[in-house]
Amino acid sequence: MNWEKFKDQFHPSWHRFMQPFIESEACDKIYKYLKSESQRGKKIAPLSQNVYRCFYETSYDELKVIMIGMCPYHSMKNGEHVADGLLMGCSTTGILQPSLQKFYDGVEKEFYNGLCVTCDRSPDVSFLAKQGVLMYNAALTTEINKAGSHIHIWEPLTSIY
Repeated sequence: MNWEKFKDQFHPSWHRFMQPFIESEACDKIYKYLKSESQRGKKIAPLSQNVYRCFYETSYDELKVIMIGMCPYHSMKNGEHVADGLLMGCSTTGILQPSLQKFYDGVEKEFYNGLCVTCDRSPDVSFLAKQGVLMYNAALTTEINKAGSHIHIWEPLTSIY
């Protein structure tokens, strides 16, 4: 793949790490597969401009924590992809999904001892990403309504980190 076409999808601090992957044969295979599936009429989430969003929102230089999940949301709500490119993120629809709800419940229980402290339970988790939490989906894409369907194609990237 041509790095120049992709580099704006990454925070500049990730460039030295991601350029070799984007230019690799492994990345070429991933995009060949995704293009083939798309041409066969398969719907893929998230939208292409959000695939690498976790690397755009979180600066490598500010990285504090990496949260890894199995794959992005594979459903659509009101005609919109639920997946927004960040682990558990569902900002495109604005509808809080069950896994993110459980995450927020766990944070409240762990840090606020169940005191029902009001916190913003936003479907947009970019506030975490901007604080140095890499919200990484082990598969950066998935077929709509087929959870985990692309986990195997993203192994070359996931295995790097």
